[in-house]
Amino acid sequence: MGGQTLALVMQGCNAGGATFAVSHVLVPDTAQAASMLALWKTAVLAHVQATDVREQPFAVPGGWNAPQSLRLQASGRGADGAPVAMQAAWFARVDADGVHLFHAAAFSPTAMAMADAADTFFSSLAVP
Repeated sequence: MGGQTLALVMQGCNAGGATFAVSHVLVPDTAQAASMLALWKTAVLAHVQATDVREQPFAVPGGWNAPQSLRLQASGRGADGAPVAMQAAWFARVDADGVHLFHAAAFSPTAMAMADAADTFFSSLAVP
């Protein structure tokens, strides 16, 4: 990520026909954090061949208020090539160890299949 090898931790589950996941990476150099959030978003969108991307600012309680902190909705393709609807967010928290970058995502065959669950998922996110 950003030319560095960093440990990434991911937790996920399947529920109601959708997949939900949260990923975390610690970036020790705070000067690179904002650009890494943007690069992470670009990589995810490229991976799913995203189209019809709609973005909005996103803030979580306890989070770092960076312009790169955002939530989006997009259409794309899953690993098997099947159509997928995606909602995703990128956000961060700064502490003495550096910047904790987070990526949360919800994937489903259709946007309608996860609309309410995705809103609940993203509105429940917070950083300690």
